[in-house]
Amino acid sequence: MKHLKTLLLAISSFLLVACAGVTYHATPPNVSIAGIELIDAQMLEQSYALTLRIQNPNDTALYINGLSYTLHINSSEFATGVSNQHIEVPAYSEQLLAVTLVSSTFGIVKQLRELGYNPNQSFNYRLSGKVSLGTSKVGYEARKYATSVFAIPFEKTGTLNFGKILKK
Repeated sequence: MKHLKTLLLAISSFLLVACAGVTYHATPPNVSIAGIELIDAQMLEQSYALTLRIQNPNDTALYINGLSYTLHINSSEFATGVSNQHIEVPAYSEQLLAVTLVSSTFGIVKQLRELGYNPNQSFNYRLSGKVSLGTSKVGYEARKYATSVFAIPFEKTGTLNFGKILKK
C-alpha cells in the first residue's frame, strides 16, 4: 500500500509539472488596437478608452491574468497602461478587451510641436507590452491563487489619426 501511494504521488507530481509548461511555449498573442477614444482631459494628463483585440494563434486556450502596455507615437513614448482583467481567449479565437491608457500633456505637446499639428494627419504607432498568462483554467478562475504565471511580450505597429479620435 505504501508503494502505491508513493507511485500515485509521483505520477500526480509528473502530471502537474507537465501541465505547467503547456502554455509556456505558446506563440505570442496578436494584440492590436481595435478602438481608442479620449475620455478625460486634465491639465497634466489625459485618459483614453482603449479597446484591444487579442487574437490567439495557438491550438490551446490562453488564460490571461493581466497585461501592461505602452503606446509609442512616431518612436516616442506617448502613453501607458496596465490591466488586471482576467479573460480566456479560446484556441484560434479572439476577444476584445476594454482598458485605460494614460498620457501626459507634456507628451502630447512634444509630439505636436515636433510634427506640426494637422488634424487630418496620421501618426505611426507601436503598441508593445506583455501579457501575463496562467497555465490552466483553474489558476485563471482562482485568480489570486494562480500558479505558474509568466509573461509573453507582444508588439504591433500601424497608423492612427488623432483628428478622428478627438472629434468623437
